[in-house]
Amino acid sequence: MNLISPEIMAEVSNGNSTKLPDNTLKMLQILASLNTPKELLASMKEIAEFSLHHVRYLAGPLVIHRSPWSDTIPQWLKFACIQDRLELIFTEYEQDQVGVSSTATEVLTYMMPATYEAPLHRDYADLYLWVGNEVLTKYDKLPKGCKSFYEFIGDGDTSNASNNRIIHFNQVKNEFNYRVQVNSTQHS
Repeated sequence: MNLISPEIMAEVSNGNSTKLPDNTLKMLQILASLNTPKELLASMKEIAEFSLHHVRYLAGPLVIHRSPWSDTIPQWLKFACIQDRLELIFTEYEQDQVGVSSTATEVLTYMMPATYEAPLHRDYADLYLWVGNEVLTKYDKLPKGCKSFYEFIGDGDTSNASNNRIIHFNQVKNEFNYRVQVNSTQHS
């Protein structure tokens, strides 16, 4: 289903398949940063003749873990999902590809309510910590002076009452990045 009728698209289209100017892409990013409704952004992308997949991805719903805790997701995080979707779409547009990836922000938004319901398996906890660090750092949501979430929680170590090390967050980050690299080379 197209958001704009084919007749209007035919009038707007000049039959030219060249890339959009960088300033047009930047203007769309600025609009996204102003929390413009994603449907309006998607309509603009359709006019600009982006792939239908990209238009639908931008206009599509946020996938959130069904939970009574879903209301605790901050509004800034939901808006950040749209901004990051747009950024991913632009990256794919520049590379003439259509991917099937989601953004770290979307993963964090999905997982957040789930983390309040039950303990996470170690792999999911590692993923949650990694995406949390990526998003909080990118959107400057850490306390002043902190460069990463791992730094925020202390020297990277968390200990229990008997002073035994439970987890080292820099190790989690390194292990997760290593697993991503190994998996990407295995599927290439």
